[in-house]
This record gives sequence, structure tokens and C-alpha cells, in this order.
Amino acid sequence: MRRTVSGLYAVTPALADSALLRSKVEAALRGGARILQYRNKAADEQLRREQAFQIAWLCRDAGACFIVNDSIELAHDVAAEESGSACDKSCHATFTPSSSASV
Repeated sequence: MRRTVSGLYAVTPALADSALLRSKVEAALRGGARILQYRNKAADEQLRREQAFQIAWLCRDAGACFIVNDSIELAHDVAAEESGSACDKSCHATFTPSSSASV
């Protein structure tokens, strides 16, 4: 079942500081972000994984859609951790090509 999402679309900055990233994501969600895209090409795989799981939880709690940029494996793992599927009523993790601009 598809749902319509409207509102702010936010893209994360590429930060190695996970605490700072978390605070920026929380602020974006409080500010009305309904879709949040995780994008950090500079990070190693372990940091990307840790950050993506943390952000996925924040998005789920806020009822926002979550998108993972450039890693279908990570998108799948994040979705599988939450519901066993790529999309549920509270959070959406998908693969997107690397052609979006950072906000």
C-alpha cells in the first residue's frame, strides 16, 4: 500500500561526528521534515551503518520516511531491522542514485 507524503525533504550532511549528525536530524524532524535522506559518501562502511541505523530509528519515531543514498545493501539492512521489509507504515528505506543535492 502506498501512502502520500508531503512536506520538507531533508538530506543529511556528510559528517563523521555522529552526535552532531543526530542533533541535526532531530532538528530537521522537529522542523517538519517528512522525508529524510542519509547521504555520507566520505564515511567508511562501519560509520555509515551506525549512522543509518540511528537515523532510521529517529525517522521511525517521528513517522518520517527514511531513504539511504547509494547503498542498496544498507537500505535493505536498515529496513530489515525494523520490519523485515523495505517499507512499513512508519519508515521507508530505499536506494537512490547519487544525484541529489544536500540541504
